Amino acid sequence: MVASGDDRPLILVADDHDFMRDVLSRFLQQQGFDTIEAENGQQAVALFQQRRPELILMDALMPVLDGFTACRIIKQSDHHGLATPVIMVTALEDDASVDRAFQSGAEEYITKPIHWSVLRQRAWMLIDTRRLEQERTHILRELERSEQHFRSITQ
Repeated sequence: MVASGDDRPLILVADDHDFMRDVLSRFLQQQGFDTIEAENGQQAVALFQQRRPELILMDALMPVLDGFTACRIIKQSDHHGLATPVIMVTALEDDASVDRAFQSGAEEYITKPIHWSVLRQRAWMLIDTRRLEQERTHILRELERSEQHFRSITQ
């Protein structure tokens, strides 16, 4: 899927390396996404709260606040409907880091060097799934309102 115009999903890219943030952002923009960037976990949490992106790419090892902790904070504070998915993008390949990422709330784990097709597919899959769930939730709420309205008329 490729979005156009105002339908371009917003992705937060959090990585402490300027080069990696730039490469990720450029790639994502070419794939139909808009991006915002954070250079550490603390900035990622603040940007998440301000902008509410549809997806977050989070490096694990960053200064000030690491990606694992930032992911956990974001997941605990995400009270606006469906949780924003997080893809942990890191050079860490050990089992403990993978486990820690998922325990922190990440939905996906992609290692560096990045397989770009995998990243593109995972990003669209997570965003499409989240959008479908939001639509489903909206429809269910509308059905409940209609049912309540109908019951109030027929009583």
